[in-house]
Amino acid sequence: MFKRFVFASLAFAGIIVPGAFTLALVAAPPVRPATAQLPGCERSLAEAEKGLAGVEARVKSLDGTTGQEMRRARQLYFLEVLKARAVSALCNNGTDSRISLVSREE
Repeated sequence: MFKRFVFASLAFAGIIVPGAFTLALVAAPPVRPATAQLPGCERSLAEAEKGLAGVEARVKSLDGTTGQEMRRARQLYFLEVLKARAVSALCNNGTDSRISLVSREE
């Protein structure tokens, strides 16, 4: 009786496990290829970098001043960094995005 139970259990597992594995492979969605870069990204990235460099130069030129003008320049610099980050995240994908954001922060 026990021998029959063990044999039936092993036969059941021998049929179900490979079947479930095969079904999982068949039902899995296909791997998507890497998406191509959006049109205009090269220009957008260049414009974002150019704008960031311009605002950064303005902040450095106002280094000795205080008050409203310096605060405004820092706000513009912050907004320019946010815009550059958004463009970078939109145009680059995966590892490229992480690398470009990290290299800019250094």
